[in-house]
Amino acid sequence: MLVSLFVTALLAGSRPAFYLSSFNPVKVLKGTMSVGKVATWPRKILVVIQFACSVALIIGTIIIYQQIQHAKDRPTGYDLNG
Repeated sequence: MLVSLFVTALLAGSRPAFYLSSFNPVKVLKGTMSVGKVATWPRKILVVIQFACSVALIIGTIIIYQQIQHAKDRPTGYDLNG
């Protein structure tokens, strides 16, 4: 399990490291570097996925809240006075 965790962390950290190490620091800091339209696709896809997940979580929260309210408000079928 620890080996799997280590390999996953190594792979997850290597992609951004290799991507950022390919940049020329002077061009990046001056803002003259153009990355092209291909580099914006992963960012756009991740933003859409994150938005979809947040909408799904909000809808799920509303549904669960309504179910809890329904369970609280329904009659129990037991009469205390009878």
